[in-house]
Amino acid sequence: MSNWLKWSVCVSLLVLGLFAVVGQATAQLNPYGLPQLGGAGLGAVNPYSPLGAGYGPYSMPGVNAYTPYGGGNQNQNNPYIYYSSQGGNGGIYGRAGGSLYGAAQVINAYGNALTSQEQSRIMREQYYQMQIETARKRFDLKRYIAANTPSYAEEMEKLNRLTVRRIQNNVAPAEVSSGKALNILVEDAGKFAGKRASTGTAEVPPDVLRQLNVTKRGNGVGVLRNDGKIDWPPSTADVLSPEQRKNISLLAQAVVRDAVRGKIDANVSKDLRRALEEAKEQCFRKVNDVPGDLYRDAKRFLGDLESSVRAVQEGEVAAQADFDNWVGGKARPVQDVVDFLVGNGLRFAPAAPGDEAAYRALHSALSNYDGALNAQYAAEPPKE
Repeated sequence: MSNWLKWSVCVSLLVLGLFAVVGQATAQLNPYGLPQLGGAGLGAVNPYSPLGAGYGPYSMPGVNAYTPYGGGNQNQNNPYIYYSSQGGNGGIYGRAGGSLYGAAQVINAYGNALTSQEQSRIMREQYYQMQIETARKRFDLKRYIAANTPSYAEEMEKLNRLTVRRIQNNVAPAEVSSGKALNILVEDAGKFAGKRASTGTAEVPPDVLRQLNVTKRGNGVGVLRNDGKIDWPPSTADVLSPEQRKNISLLAQAVVRDAVRGKIDANVSKDLRRALEEAKEQCFRKVNDVPGDLYRDAKRFLGDLESSVRAVQEGEVAAQADFDNWVGGKARPVQDVVDFLVGNGLRFAPAAPGDEAAYRALHSALSNYDGALNAQYAAEPPKE
């Protein structure tokens, strides 16, 4: 027998005993079984009630003195049994009936407690089920987000497509002269290796190709492209003396000749760098003596010359020589230019002063050709 059931039986016995004691006390207070103590038939004074006439010892007026369940009439055959006026002719409550009613209430309370306990278990199981359902929905949501979120590679591919489209249709002049726009178009056209576009196959004239600077690292020989001979712009005449320009030209030609042979004299290279540093300092000192546009042109040329010297020292002379030999004074199709650059690991270096027009012409030809390649082959399904 469970502890709960034992406790319920004990409570039931205790309630029955309490009702028995109350019944005995009631019999002692009313030994004659009077219908109503303090009623109108017994006079105006009730000796058993401290409230005066009309009140019984256990009830207010009109309430049964022997039962806590409301006023009613006494059974004439049994003074301890009363008929309740609350439920019509039903419900007989006496000492024994009241005890059984109390026991029934205890048992009913026990049953309600068991029912509440089982309902709590059901609610707990529903809570666990909802946790599982929530976890499943959270997992499905994560999978949905992952399936519909572009990957890093997809984002980069989309960005590259947008960049190529902008370079083809709305490029900045500085991007062309720096070689950046040309390199993007060559890289994009290089994706279609071994394929030719049916349109946009114009040839590039040799005079345009001879003004292009190519490189393997980033710096092109630029102004030293013509065997180291420097074509000094007029703006430099206002900041450098003829002796300075002649000295720099001789040192530059010597460095280029050494680079072609594959061995550069360290002393000659050092003298050339020192001469360029002095020329830049002298240009800076004349900032207030030379008109602004001439000063900017001279400063830019000296900077390009310094980059060209660095490219020669890094071995870029051979890369430029290979490209010039391949051109050979002939017009070349755009696709051939792309194939040569991609096949030899070359890219375009920034334009030297005076080469900007050639860069713009090549950009126009590359834009048309790359657009034709994408329109013809980009939407093709892969061959199995």
